[in-house]
Amino acid sequence: MFNAFSTGVLHCRLADLLLEWGRDEEVQRLIGEAIEPEMLAGVPYLLVDHHNVQARQLFLKQDYIKAQNALNQAAALARQALIWPGLAWQTEALQVRLWLQQEDLPLAAAWMSEHPADVNPADPSALLPFSSESREAARARVLLAQGASLEADHLLDRLARSAEAGGRMGSLVEITTLKAAALLSLDEADQALAALERALALGEPEGYRRTFLDEGRLIAPLLTRVAHAKRSPHRRYALQLLMALEGGDGSPRPVVPPPHPEADGPRLALVEPLSKRELEVLQLIAQGKTNPQIAKQLIVSPGTVKAHTTTIYRKLDVANRTEAVARARQLGLLR
Repeated sequence: MFNAFSTGVLHCRLADLLLEWGRDEEVQRLIGEAIEPEMLAGVPYLLVDHHNVQARQLFLKQDYIKAQNALNQAAALARQALIWPGLAWQTEALQVRLWLQQEDLPLAAAWMSEHPADVNPADPSALLPFSSESREAARARVLLAQGASLEADHLLDRLARSAEAGGRMGSLVEITTLKAAALLSLDEADQALAALERALALGEPEGYRRTFLDEGRLIAPLLTRVAHAKRSPHRRYALQLLMALEGGDGSPRPVVPPPHPEADGPRLALVEPLSKRELEVLQLIAQGKTNPQIAKQLIVSPGTVKAHTTTIYRKLDVANRTEAVARARQLGLLR
């Protein structure tokens, strides 16, 4: 049992590291060959960890059905066994990210309403415990998706203080990257750039990659600024991340999906062209704006924006924002 447990822990942490470095094929081999769930059946904690790692890897393949199955298994185990709360919250946080990746904001919002913020009434600004860090980061993501960027920014400040006080620099990279996205949505471009520069400074020496790529849609404009800033010490790093976002660095799994397999090359025209308003919405989607932010900028209702988005997906023959931006770039529709 001890050998199975220690080996399983090692493999899960190695998979985390390889995922962060972007070595996705090695992760797939590790999960498929080196980790045997049957060996971990007597160790629910480790089996939950295994399912979480498996779900993260499936996210990258956009295999959302299998990812959901992995999370369902992890959640069921966490309910049945005495699992450390921090690990159970990691499963919940991954579930939230899956909902947001599929643009199912109502489910993510319902989750947030069912789990009150971890606030000490006697001291609302008190440091957060490590066990609730992943849950509160997930809450910040939902707030950003809802357009509640100021509330998200305040929560991320608290998370950053807690992570830094605990010496959790890996968490701080993610939190600071999210803070950059929050500040950008608040039109605090210079502060957002400073936050991203700090995240890059923390992440570059350790080869962080996936943390930034996962937020690519939100921080792409900031990465572009850093990549073009001649005096930035992180210029080359930002450029490498941008190339990965566009699939131009030979990475095994680019964040932006490739053309549909039935196409011999980029299509030069659409059967049904986008209207002027749909093109405006598409441009804002490419800038990482949420539906509420787009509605505010175009002075329309969020429902109208959702309707435009649905039509854009249909005309481009895609299923989500990432695919829409990728297809639009293939067709030369984005400035």
